[in-house]
Amino acid sequence: MNKALSIDRKPEPLGSLPQTVAARLLSTSARTLRKWTDAPRNPDGSYDARALIEWFVARSGTGVDAKLSGGTSPALERFREERAKLARLDRLEREGQLLPRDRVHDGLARIATIIRMAGDALQRQFGPDALELLNDALDDAQREITALAE
Repeated sequence: MNKALSIDRKPEPLGSLPQTVAARLLSTSARTLRKWTDAPRNPDGSYDARALIEWFVARSGTGVDAKLSGGTSPALERFREERAKLARLDRLEREGQLLPRDRVHDGLARIATIIRMAGDALQRQFGPDALELLNDALDDAQREITALAE
């Protein structure tokens, strides 16, 4: 399960997708998309999502991913659910709504360092009990953050 935090950012404009985003839209690599010389492109080299999808569907000939059509079984249903989850996570990542766990962890560690430095100043002004109180609170916060990430 992907553990990431949500933030607000603007999504890519659908009429002007960069190559890496367009490739993800088609579940392929940027290299493969580059090799498809007949794929529709804008004059600036970007991709129009609608035109690209129409081209891709026409190119595939079926219009539907063979793994997702026909038949049912518990395994196929699990596959479909997992693929839908991955597609949603990929979309949220492209829209800038998800942050990688390691980036969030690093940011929180920097914040904790700033607070601990403030604790040193509190200790000088109010004594060791003030620093101990702040360090206990930071340790509690660290345990809560770790529990969230598990």
